[in-house]
Amino acid sequence: MESMDPRSHHLPTDRHLQPRSARRSAGFRWSRLPLESLNAVAVVEYHLFEVDAGGKLHRASVLLSPSDPRRTVACKLALARHKLHAQVAAASDRSRGLVPRAYT
Repeated sequence: MESMDPRSHHLPTDRHLQPRSARRSAGFRWSRLPLESLNAVAVVEYHLFEVDAGGKLHRASVLLSPSDPRRTVACKLALARHKLHAQVAAASDRSRGLVPRAYT
């Protein structure tokens, strides 16, 4: 019988609660870091990354509850990704000397 790591008993079993290193997905990079409090995941922090035309890295963070439904998580991350993309587009325009577009 294999011995189990004594620290593994409190690790989350749900995939969306597992740490994820930054990897490219759909043109930008993102990572996930569960933040624990008293051996339970209290908050899941998502990091979104995108590079503008000038090579500058832009980052956004989103804090979500582990009990949030998947649809809520997806909607909040999509909104944050769109806002980040708008910021990157504006920065790219500025670096090329163009007037930034109006985003809402």
